[in-house]
Amino acid sequence: MAVDKSSVPARSVDQWATIIRADLDRAAGGAKIMVENSINAGRNLEAAYTQLGKGAYGRMLVKVGINDEAAKRLRRIANNQALTNPDNLAKLPRSMRTLAELARFDAPTLEGFIADGTVYVDMERAEVEGLLKGKSGGKSGSKSKSASPTTWPNRQMPTEPKVEPWAQGGGKPPVERMEAKARREAEAEAKALEAKVSQADASLDKLREEKRALQIKVSALESEIEDLKAPPRVASKSDKLLSCSFCDKKQGEVTTLVTGRRDAAAICNECIDLCVGIIRDHQKKPTKQETESALPSKKRGRSKKNPRAGA
Repeated sequence: MAVDKSSVPARSVDQWATIIRADLDRAAGGAKIMVENSINAGRNLEAAYTQLGKGAYGRMLVKVGINDEAAKRLRRIANNQALTNPDNLAKLPRSMRTLAELARFDAPTLEGFIADGTVYVDMERAEVEGLLKGKSGGKSGSKSKSASPTTWPNRQMPTEPKVEPWAQGGGKPPVERMEAKARREAEAEAKALEAKVSQADASLDKLREEKRALQIKVSALESEIEDLKAPPRVASKSDKLLSCSFCDKKQGEVTTLVTGRRDAAAICNECIDLCVGIIRDHQKKPTKQETESALPSKKRGRSKKNPRAGA
């Protein structure tokens, strides 16, 4: 439905964005309010597109917070006279996507579907897509050119849409059907919740195992730290039988045996005395006589190469 640009009030991008955002916010109120405000948003989008032009219109959509596809659906809804008919608002589905699919029908056809109960409040988009397939000869959403049976003699005409018995009088779905749908949705939510709980339990068990492994590592490190802090000690008779790491004598064959960390190494008193003697010999300072003997002899004459030698 084309909009006369002269009838559209001149507004800025921000003003249009504020108005359309308010329509969409009100549309979240549910039921009849959703349908009315979706239509209002579509009309304002159509007017904004006419007044602003494509470039500014795109910037306005960014400010509103919707993409071009969502805007096209709202404009399609607002341009269908059957959907904007106030007498039909209470009978229309409460989903914008479902309304946008219904808007693909021409107004007279859609009026007939609303009147005979084919379109009802709890109708889902999949049901609308089924109607569209029947209309287009099996191609969902495609628009085929109309032709008479004489033009295409072998063409199979689409069957009439199936109408539930309870919808013959334009009524609402039976309570049993609504309850069954509610039960299915509740069961699906319960299964999804159970899956999340199971996943959380598995994650918790994994964290507990990691915690136990870390505690074992910490205990081992603490034990090693205590061993490193412990000074060397003299082996006692109550210790297990040890031997000197140097002379290989057993603990009972020497007077004293000094052990290291974790008893990994040990040294006896005899080897200690031997080591002390070696260190003393190594560090012993040379005597004065040894020092003088290491120096050049004083009785040696001057070098013949020295010009002052024998002068």
